[in-house]
Amino acid sequence: MKRFFIFAVILFATAALAIAGSTAEDDSGGMAAAGEPLGLYPQYWQFADLDEMEDVTGIRLTEFGESPQLAARVAAGELPPVEDRLPKQPLVVVRNEIGTYGGTLQTAHEGTATGLVLTVYKFDQEFPGTWDPDVTEVRPNWLREIEVVGDASEYIWHMREGMKWSDGAPMTADDVMFWYEAEALNEELRPGGVRTFMVLGEMGVAQKIDDYTVKWSLAGPNGYWVQQHGILWPPLPLPEHYLSEFHPDYASESDLADIIAEEGFSDWLTLWNAKATSVVHENPEMPNNRAWIVLTDGMAPVNRMIRNPYYWKIDTAGNQLPYIDEIESVLIDRDAMKLSVIAGEIDYITGELLDLWSAETYALLKEREADGNYIVKTSRGIVNNIGAFNLNLTHGDPFYRELFNEKDFRVALSIGIDRDEINDTVMRGSGIPSQVGPTYKEEGWSDTWKVYTEYDPDEANRLLDGLGLEWNGNRTARLRPDGDPIQIVALIETWRIGAVEMTEMYTQYWADLGLKIIAKPMEPNAKNFEWEEGRYEMRVGLSSAGHPMESIFEDDRMVPLVADSWVVDRNWGLWATSGGEEGEEPPTAELQADIKRLWELRGMFFPESDAAKREAMIDEAMAINLKHLWTVGGMNANPDLTFNPYNKGLRNVVGVTYAWSSHVPAAWFFEGGSRQE
Repeated sequence: MKRFFIFAVILFATAALAIAGSTAEDDSGGMAAAGEPLGLYPQYWQFADLDEMEDVTGIRLTEFGESPQLAARVAAGELPPVEDRLPKQPLVVVRNEIGTYGGTLQTAHEGTATGLVLTVYKFDQEFPGTWDPDVTEVRPNWLREIEVVGDASEYIWHMREGMKWSDGAPMTADDVMFWYEAEALNEELRPGGVRTFMVLGEMGVAQKIDDYTVKWSLAGPNGYWVQQHGILWPPLPLPEHYLSEFHPDYASESDLADIIAEEGFSDWLTLWNAKATSVVHENPEMPNNRAWIVLTDGMAPVNRMIRNPYYWKIDTAGNQLPYIDEIESVLIDRDAMKLSVIAGEIDYITGELLDLWSAETYALLKEREADGNYIVKTSRGIVNNIGAFNLNLTHGDPFYRELFNEKDFRVALSIGIDRDEINDTVMRGSGIPSQVGPTYKEEGWSDTWKVYTEYDPDEANRLLDGLGLEWNGNRTARLRPDGDPIQIVALIETWRIGAVEMTEMYTQYWADLGLKIIAKPMEPNAKNFEWEEGRYEMRVGLSSAGHPMESIFEDDRMVPLVADSWVVDRNWGLWATSGGEEGEEPPTAELQADIKRLWELRGMFFPESDAAKREAMIDEAMAINLKHLWTVGGMNANPDLTFNPYNKGLRNVVGVTYAWSSHVPAAWFFEGGSRQE
């Protein structure tokens, strides 16, 4: 073990030096790092529309260019002229260079829902607004403007007049209202509403003002709503002209029944979910507003995406984006992806598909970079905690319920695992043993979140002895009061990098403490009845202290949400969110007060417009979680190992590597108009 540890430290040190060196490297690949000036207007990375561009530059664009590919279709009478395909106020993307049309970008996927999210959606998704390349401000995107009214309890969405779906149909306020009425308010599709549009447990009310204006009236102020629109799930709007025939509120009963029967579905819900593109499902027949149109279901051996002729972004010379003609994503496994990058067969891929946060993978790519056709770009990224786990605090078995509610038991589990060895074995030395927290600050690493991470099996055994957990005769297992061995079923979020491997190591350490762990994989995107019905003892996966684009108050890992989804405990979460009317009351006054405070903080966070005050609320919520150690952390990913490789010939690539929407891949182009081998 010691020999392996020394190797891992050397490897990590090598990777760390490579990272440090990368910040000083030249920009020979034509890629500006985050924060560098962008072209002629360094304070802008995009203009909301032609009017803003004219205000800043004095230039009014009146003529527009397009790719030769589309110009040929216009000449053949297959498409209207480019000026008729663009909205009256297209979004203007500012970059270092005016690009060259042409080429096919090569990437890869792994044939899973996770792979779909990390390729098609992270590469090509369009939100109402979008974060800037430094992730400091949300600017317009397919919305031309988000107008805040009064105390931030009302917002007005201003859409782009003349904007079109990828099939040429108008994209208007009717499509927003269709999403709102057909999906958001439908109790079968969204039984708990849509969290981002809810305040105080109530859905906001949408009202169409005109063809390109929608007013939202929330149940109370939400000063954070604009920021939420930079990474908004679910994506919206939805194309009414395409999806309405699959919904019972819009199609006749007989017509809908005929479609269900013809296509072999059991009911309208399964039909709808097959037809409506979502985060983890791609229907190539559904029109969209993205730069490229996906021609397959997202998991095919080769996913092909072709230019959207109605895309609504242009460059500062008036040329319609995207520059690149097509994208091809090939189905290969993760190890093969690394080799394909090194061989120059992949032009871009997210590091999350290459074992992101792995010093070994990063060092391998950097070692071969000089001789390859790619550049590895890094930025400070998201701090996720890999292998974090939670116990079922409201277990149906009184013994497990009482045991799991003992903090000493959670501490024993935490100090009973050797994170240094896990780090070497699973993360190749790149992780930071830590509880869940924002461990990386500008001033350096914080020791606050190191509590209970030092491997101490003797102290762990002492704590378990103190809880009255007696051994059997040959000291191979600790026993329940009824004499049976303690046996814990651990549900594993298999889609989380490192979760399976880390759980396998956990079980070995905990076996030495007399605790038998049965690992049970959870299927991604499938109904996990053990979790929903509380028939488990532990859940292992990933946790997070949030990041600039998404705070801890926006997910269900650290803070209760509006439904029974809190990872800490579903029943306690429901108790908090229902004001004690539902769920289960926590067993002590201290727990009740702290959980109520978390729910109170969540209610305070969104109305607050002062970023510093919001940050203080995040700190308080994280402190409450750490105090109770409800979530036991595994290994924090090193944020400085957030990386993506890019083809050396790709130009105009900007932005932090994890903030995919601010990259605007539509503005990427190949030097010379095609990829060079």
